[in-house]
Amino acid sequence: MLNPVEIAKILTPAEYLRLCAIVEETWGQAFGVLKVQRLRKKITIEIELEDDTHHNVSLSKGLSDI
Repeated sequence: MLNPVEIAKILTPAEYLRLCAIVEETWGQAFGVLKVQRLRKKITIEIELEDDTHHNVSLSKGLSDI
């Protein structure tokens, strides 16, 4: 499980806010972030929910989708 400091080293503040908005809107409160990966045109984040299921979230790079 990544802690907020580790996540902040990978995501920009705007990307982090976008991720939080998607998680809250879609799944409510997630248990934690397992993995963050920056790819060429997107960022993929694997989250774990309170029911121990894992989900992947993708963000486009840049601020155009925020």
